[in-house]
Amino acid sequence: MFSETEWIWIIGCVTVMVLVSILSLTPIWLRVVKFLGGPDPDYPRPAMKASEYVVFEDRALFIKGLFGGRGGPFIVTNERIIWYEDHAHTWPFNRYSGEFNLSEIVSVDKGMILALVFGGRRLWLRLRSGKGKAFWVVKLNEAIRTIRAERLTREC
Repeated sequence: MFSETEWIWIIGCVTVMVLVSILSLTPIWLRVVKFLGGPDPDYPRPAMKASEYVVFEDRALFIKGLFGGRGGPFIVTNERIIWYEDHAHTWPFNRYSGEFNLSEIVSVDKGMILALVFGGRRLWLRLRSGKGKAFWVVKLNEAIRTIRAERLTREC
């Protein structure tokens, strides 16, 4: 079965998991996550225009690498797409953020099948300027449907 050393490791891992799950229920958990470089719950949201409202909201990665990435909220409103990095510590780098008007977007899709091998499926936005922007969104199909529907309502 298991040796004495393996039992110590198993009991230690279970103890750590139980302690972390108990700690995550306390109010101090958000401070711990923020201290470790996670999302900052107090980071201010971007200002909305008078006639603007949120249609879809999700978390996304904007830049992805072998050892993690840079991400944050991905917001689709009835007029534009907004993304910004809300991590507590980004020093020495600047926070990553941007926005597009829905009228600037020509097409929305998942990209090529070859992209599945090199980084996974992602949300591709192709712009009128000829440029493209990719996001690794959690709810990919729902994001594509929402953006396409909002573009159609804006064009009509």
